[in-house]
Amino acid sequence: MKKIKIIWPLTAATLLLLATTLQACSVLPGGSKLTLEGTNWILTSYLDAAGQEAQPLAETTVTARFIEGNVVGSDGCNSYQATYTVDGKNLTIKPGISTMMACLEPVMAQATAYNQNMANAATYRIQGESLEIANAQGKTTLTYQAGADTPAGMEWVATAINNGKGALASVLADTEVTAVFGEDGNLSGSAGCNTYNATYTAKDGTIQIGPAASTRKMCGEPQGVMEQEAAYLAALSQAVTYELSGKTLTLRDADGAGMVTYTQK
Repeated sequence: MKKIKIIWPLTAATLLLLATTLQACSVLPGGSKLTLEGTNWILTSYLDAAGQEAQPLAETTVTARFIEGNVVGSDGCNSYQATYTVDGKNLTIKPGISTMMACLEPVMAQATAYNQNMANAATYRIQGESLEIANAQGKTTLTYQAGADTPAGMEWVATAINNGKGALASVLADTEVTAVFGEDGNLSGSAGCNTYNATYTAKDGTIQIGPAASTRKMCGEPQGVMEQEAAYLAALSQAVTYELSGKTLTLRDADGAGMVTYTQK
């Protein structure tokens, strides 16, 4: 019996159906869909005090990270922590605590408007890699873009190191302490005098750094550089959590004390 081959015509309707099907099957880069919680959100626009859309000042990075009922980040001037609840697409944010640093205008005005918008949050939606927060009138007041979730693939320069006495101390002048978290799980950089290597794992805000191997050069200048290096390598071994806030990375120990703070190079 002779088989009959049927060829369906590619009509406009057929092409539209095919495109719709392909779009429905697509995923975001990395194969995962973004969620409100656990994503490092970086502000791209907000409503200012006059109710007009504005972009964050170039010299500031405003961030938000929603984690188990707490939202933490930077308003461009101070670090903050608030509480939030989610019911479907409804979002309620209650102001909490923040640092009390005073900043010059217009940075302070931006921070004030940002915090007010957070307090007025009523709903949220995620489109692609963007988060939009709207007020009770349905007007978008805050828009964010998803940032990096781990420090991997970037070079970081330390700005402060735990001195082993419970305090973060600024990195000595004329020294540079760096960290490169490789995609392959290797950590390398300069401890200020010697170079070092270690292994690490980082995911969902937790980090584990293995013992560091370093070169054995002795540096006499600047004064205190070897003590700083020893404190830095010890701080790395004690880190158990990490926080990404825009271009700032903070490593903390099990008690929440800061071990090292970095800025992205």
